[in-house]
Amino acid sequence: MTDAVDPSSGRHEQVDRALVAASELLRYGWPEDAVEPLTGALALHGDDAEVLRVLAVVFWWTEDLDAARTAVRRAIATDPDDVESFRLAAHLAEAAGDVPEARAAWSAAVALRPDDGDLAAARLVLDLRTGTVDRATYATATRAAAAHPRHAEVNLALAWLADREGYPGTAERALVAAVAATPADPWSRWQLLRARERRGSTIAVLADAALVLAEHPDAVGPLGAFRRAAVRMASFGTALVLVGLVLAATGGALGDTALHAPVAAALWCVAVMIGIVATEVAVLRRLGRSLRTGWPPFVRLVRTRAGGVVVLPVLQAVTLVAGGLLLVLAASGAPGAADGWVAAVGGAGLVGALGVGGFLDRWYA
Repeated sequence: MTDAVDPSSGRHEQVDRALVAASELLRYGWPEDAVEPLTGALALHGDDAEVLRVLAVVFWWTEDLDAARTAVRRAIATDPDDVESFRLAAHLAEAAGDVPEARAAWSAAVALRPDDGDLAAARLVLDLRTGTVDRATYATATRAAAAHPRHAEVNLALAWLADREGYPGTAERALVAAVAATPADPWSRWQLLRARERRGSTIAVLADAALVLAEHPDAVGPLGAFRRAAVRMASFGTALVLVGLVLAATGGALGDTALHAPVAAALWCVAVMIGIVATEVAVLRRLGRSLRTGWPPFVRLVRTRAGGVVVLPVLQAVTLVAGGLLLVLAASGAPGAADGWVAAVGGAGLVGALGVGGFLDRWYA
C-alpha cells in the first residue's frame, strides 16, 4: 500500500496522506509540525503544486515569509496554470511589501481565469490599497467592469478611479451597477448617494436617502444628505415663486401702463401663477416616481427628521395666496390700504422663505 498510486490523480498515496496530515495539524494550530510530512512527501516524490502551496501556507503561519514565497514560486514553476498558486503568491508578496510582484501575480491569475470577477476585483483593490494607481489601473478597471458588470467590488473600484480621474458620470454608473449587484449593501448605496449629491441630483438624492434611512434609520451620513437635498428642493420652490413674482410684476406693469390693457396684465399674472403651481406639481410628480418608499414614509421622514423644511412650502403658499388676493383686490377696485396689507403679508412670506432657506442650508451643511 505504501507504493500505491491514486489512479484518479496520478499522485502517490503518501502525498495525499501528507496533505491530510498537514491540514489536520493546521486545524489544531500546530503549523510547525505540518512542515515534516510535506517536505518528506516532496523529498520522496518530487515537486507537487498542491503540496508546495500548502507548505507555503504553513511557512506563512510560522511567519517565515521568505520560505513561504520560495515554496509558492516552486509551485508556480511546477504548474504554471494553477490559479490558486498565483493567488497565494499575490497575498504573500503583498504581506512582504513587494507590490510589483503582487500586481504581477494577480495579473497572471486574471489572465488564467478571466471569468472570475473576484480575481479582477482583488487586482484593482491592491492598487487602491497600496496607492499604486496609474493609467493602466483605470484601463484594467474599465475592462473588468465590462467583463463583470454585476460584480460589486469591481464596480466600486471603477467608481473610485473614475471619480479620481474626473469622470463623475462613469463613477455614478459604476455605483448604480454596484448597488444593483448588492442591493442590501449600505456602503454601496452611501457611495452612490454621495456621488449624486456632488452632481446636484436632488431628486435622486432624496429617493436614495429615503430608502437607506428606511433600512438604517440611524445612518448619520444619509440623514445629512437627505436634509440638505430637502432644503434644496424646498428652496427651488422659493426661487420659482420669486422669479414668477418678478415676471408677473414686470409683465403686469408693462401691460397696464404701456399697453393700457389692464385685463391682459391680469391674465398675464394669472398665467404666471398657474405656471408656478404647474412646475411645482411636475417636480413633485417626478419625485414621486423616483421614490421607492412611497409618499407616506417619505412625508413622515421629512416631518420627523427634517421638520424645519416644512416651513418653506407654507411660506411659499402664503406668498402665492397673497399674490392671488392682490389680483382679486385689484380687479374689484378695493381700497389701497387692503392692497398694502396683502402685499405686506406676501412680502413677509417671501422674505421669511428666503431667510429660512438660507438658515437651514447652513444648519444642515
